[in-house]
Amino acid sequence: RELKNLEKVRIIIAVPAVRGSRRKKIKKYYRVNSDFVLFSELRSLLVKSLIWLENDLVSKLKRLGKIKYLALTGIFVNSPDSTTDILIVGQVDRPRLARLIKKIEKEFGKEINYTVMSAREFKYRQDVFDDFLYRIFDDKKIVAVDETEKKSKSKCQNPNVKSNPKSK
Repeated sequence: RELKNLEKVRIIIAVPAVRGSRRKKIKKYYRVNSDFVLFSELRSLLVKSLIWLENDLVSKLKRLGKIKYLALTGIFVNSPDSTTDILIVGQVDRPRLARLIKKIEKEFGKEINYTVMSAREFKYRQDVFDDFLYRIFDDKKIVAVDETEKKSKSKCQNPNVKSNPKSK
């Protein structure tokens, strides 16, 4: 009934199903009508709700322990071919994390693949140019926490430039 209402006001458009299936029932498919008058406003609203969900998720994940690096990838950035959806580096309460992931899977209606590694393992994988890790670095992602050693080193002063204590 709701789909019919959305179709009536032209928010969605029925798309013909691909024939060739041997089933007697033919499914009806829909797509968003990008010519709908309020399309951009609806899209903006959806994006804002996703950002709110991601911020809520990040804050819940941060409460699980001492996280040095947290990246949302995969389903969170519309990249279904990603090897993981959440990468966590640090110490976390794994049983609580597993329970939280199950809740999130119910909300999203999709399985969420997550990876947890210690800071030591993360550094080792960086040093050996681990394919799994560098695919994550190269792909789309939302980095919510980055307190890794490599980041802090880049903030350091150039070792060749000496500060003059009298110049203050």
